[in-house]
Amino acid sequence: MSYDLCLHVDANDPALLAFAFVNALNYMNGLPGKEFELVLVANGPAVKLFVPAQAELQKTAEELMARGLKLRLCKNALDANKMTAADLWPGCEVVPAGLVEIVELQNRGFAYIRPYPRHFCPLPAPSFRQRTTQTRPSPFRQGMVMCDLPSCKDRDSRDTACPFRACAPERSGPPAWRAVLWFASLRRSSD
Repeated sequence: MSYDLCLHVDANDPALLAFAFVNALNYMNGLPGKEFELVLVANGPAVKLFVPAQAELQKTAEELMARGLKLRLCKNALDANKMTAADLWPGCEVVPAGLVEIVELQNRGFAYIRPYPRHFCPLPAPSFRQRTTQTRPSPFRQGMVMCDLPSCKDRDSRDTACPFRACAPERSGPPAWRAVLWFASLRRSSD
């Protein structure tokens, strides 16, 4: 059995990268004595986080890289953000395309995980009109609450709500499950 793992980060959010690093550390600690490769691939706006200005993240990354974590950043994203390899932390590898790297790792047998903390909101929320004009009642729309992150607190609660808190509290599950519920409810509202 292969324990090789690819973590994927694509948002310019230090909390998200810190969460991915916690995932990496927990993964390493959970497999004592096992041989595996652990690669974190960053693309899109996330490449802006791998600069010396993010000293706390850099320190954590260096500790993880010393234990075997590989950081691979998308050259396309670097170009789009007017960055070069010289702008990055030491030890970061630049790959031609982050998504191609992820596919190649998966073809080599790597598992894929895109870590998101429970309260992280990477997607636009449905509009108030979409939530209130459904033709069929949806159990996933009950108990809509705003999450406590500044990105959600600043939203107008009449217009948007955090998509990952869209299910009633008693139906909460892992973030991926809440995302599936949210997408399913969007599909219903557009019928």
